[in-house]
This record gives sequence, structure tokens and C-alpha cells, in this order.
Amino acid sequence: MGEFYFTQIEDVLRLLRTVDGRVKLGNPNEDEFAISKEEVSDFVREAEGYILSYLGRFFDNPISALERDTPEARLSRIILGRISSREAAYQIALSLYDSGSLPQKAVAWKKEADEFLKSISRVTLPGQKKLIETTGPRVITRRSSFSQYSGYDGVSRQLSEDGDEEYHEE
Repeated sequence: MGEFYFTQIEDVLRLLRTVDGRVKLGNPNEDEFAISKEEVSDFVREAEGYILSYLGRFFDNPISALERDTPEARLSRIILGRISSREAAYQIALSLYDSGSLPQKAVAWKKEADEFLKSISRVTLPGQKKLIETTGPRVITRRSSFSQYSGYDGVSRQLSEDGDEEYHEE
């Protein structure tokens, strides 16, 4: 794999160019709507970390599944790249625009990314056993490909259909 797990930086830049024509790759010190390639890379890493952390709620080892060279893994990377590019582009727009002037396209990217993520709880990653009962966030790292429970309360319960049972008040 390249610099990122599944996101192409060009996809993020392509989305950003569709906002209103002001966002561009360049020196942020010279233009308030310019963003450096390094900053875009940081936003992509954050978006992928967010997505991998979310996947860790449902799958035992999502990184190993994504690193495989199978048609299923390639398709999974394409879909996750689509989610991640939208999440990163939204976060970049959020950092460049005032909250009152955030373009509707950016809001739509966030909504689309969130909807894609919620649907992840209902799919299977290639070669992965789905975790049916889990609570607490899981930490996933590429280097060690391990998961660790953090803040585990000692109680396991079945997740709701959208996978967010622990966030719903009863």
C-alpha cells in the first residue's frame, strides 16, 4: 500500500475544487483558502484513523483484511477511500470556512461519509470475523495490527442494527 491505507489524496483535492473555486493547493500564508499538501495529508490520516477506529468496533483486525490482494479487499479499499476522502474534505472545509459560511457540498460530504460508515456495521470485511458483542472503543494501529479494549465496562451487549447501541440512551 502507499502512503495511506485506502485514500487517494487526488480524490480529496478533486472534491475540494468543486466547493466554490476558492479552495486550492498552495501556501496557506499567502491565501486564506489555500492548503498545503502536507496539511491535506494530515487530514487524510485523521480521516483514515477515524474510519479504522470505527471499523475496529465491528471487526477483529480490519487492517489485515484491507491489506490483502483479493478482489474483495480491493473493493473494500475503494469504498473506504470514498468515505475517507469525503470525511477529509469536510474537515478541511470546516477548517477554512466560518461555521456560518460552510458550503452545502461540504455538509453533504459529511452526511454521505456518516451514512456509509453506519452501513459498514452491516457488511463483512474479507477474512474477518464480525464482532457481534463489544463495548468500548478499540485502538487499531497499522504497525502492530492489534486491537485493545479501552474503557471496557465489563458488560457485553448485542449491538443495535446500526451498530451504535452504546450511544443510545435507554
